[in-house]
Amino acid sequence: MIDIEYLYYNKKYDALFNIYKKYKDDMTFTDKHCLFLGLSLFELGLYKEASCLLLQRKKKNSFCYENYIADMYLGLYYYSIGNYDLSKKYFYISKDVISQSSDWCSFLFPKNKLKIIGKSFHFYFEKDFTKNDIDFFILKYEKAFDRINSFFKIRLKKKIDVFVYYGYKDEFDNNLSYSNSFLNTINVNHIDENGHEITHILSRNLPEFDYRKLFFFVDEGIAECFNEKIYSYKNINYYKLDTVFSMWEYYKDYDINFVRLIAKIFITNLFNVGNREQFFKIIKNQSFENFKEVYGNVLNEIDDLIIYNSNSMRLIDLYKNLTLKSF
Repeated sequence: MIDIEYLYYNKKYDALFNIYKKYKDDMTFTDKHCLFLGLSLFELGLYKEASCLLLQRKKKNSFCYENYIADMYLGLYYYSIGNYDLSKKYFYISKDVISQSSDWCSFLFPKNKLKIIGKSFHFYFEKDFTKNDIDFFILKYEKAFDRINSFFKIRLKKKIDVFVYYGYKDEFDNNLSYSNSFLNTINVNHIDENGHEITHILSRNLPEFDYRKLFFFVDEGIAECFNEKIYSYKNINYYKLDTVFSMWEYYKDYDINFVRLIAKIFITNLFNVGNREQFFKIIKNQSFENFKEVYGNVLNEIDDLIIYNSNSMRLIDLYKNLTLKSF
């Protein structure tokens, strides 16, 4: 018999997935199968399938550390579909053993923040925000969601939970702003962006979105394409480029804000010359090979445009004159 515990501890998740596919309709999994196959599927992003397996475990009679990890994963899964009561239940079961579970529980269910239920969001504000700050942010974010989702037309599993901060660090010292498209959460500084993180959530929830084909340069460009906040880009490092295409693989060689600037110009120009179907194709599969197949020689034309204007002043002019076509 295949040692699934060995495969799990050695992170052979693909091998475990193949076992799951081969036997899922032909055999009754033992508790051990349910546990380690379920944990592996969760690591692979197959959350629904993982949760079905983890829920098949019988009651534990003895301590098993991995069982508590499974309970934490179930807490995350139920949060992701908006069942907050069951989410809390599984976090509480595991939080005394798994410190990360305790962190998730306090992070996702804060007791010291003002909660406001909006049309598309649950908002959580730090208590120092004024009523005017709160009202302005809610109006801005609801408008941004309606604007962006008029293009994506996504029906999410739950409202997006938005945790709003005055500063640029969250409780665990993570830099803001960022989003989690599995949990449908956004942690954001109140003036940092206007559509970037919402776009991450909506685009990654498209049917057939392939996380294995996600590339930072493209993903950031898509998010910036719908971000209405205009940045100055005064204090960033500029680089002489031979081609934009190198950023698919080597984006870490550049200042991150320079990458976002180039990505916004590149992806917005693609959006403006193509159609909705083409844009969805390159969201779901962000590989350069797929871009070439979808857009052909247009890629080279936009690359030439950016390279020709690659000194700082020309790039800023290109950026500030960008207009997203109506959709």
